[in-house]
Amino acid sequence: MQRLGDTWVKNVSLRFGLASGEIDVLLIGRGHTAYDIWGRTLSICRLIAVQAERGCVRLNDSTYSLLTDIDGFEPCPSIVTEAFGTVNSWSRPVVERITVDVAVRQKGPLTPAPAE
Repeated sequence: MQRLGDTWVKNVSLRFGLASGEIDVLLIGRGHTAYDIWGRTLSICRLIAVQAERGCVRLNDSTYSLLTDIDGFEPCPSIVTEAFGTVNSWSRPVVERITVDVAVRQKGPLTPAPAE
């Protein structure tokens, strides 16, 4: 943010969705490798991420059951879909508030560091 200056500083709000389960992965390309990932787990992850409140992480049941030593998650209303039936999820704020100090500014043009 310091590098972009005050004119580019924006409020950023993130939502997170985490789901555990099987996924399908396809390796694409020869010279430049890319992966295509899809499946029920990824679709549920997208679904619960869209439903998450700003600044919160939302987990599906399978992920929540893996986190036995973490407190603070609250049950969310069930999401009913034709494709997946009823999806239960749990939510918790990630960070209540972050204050960023942008008083320090870089002087001059942005240039990469010299190679050693």
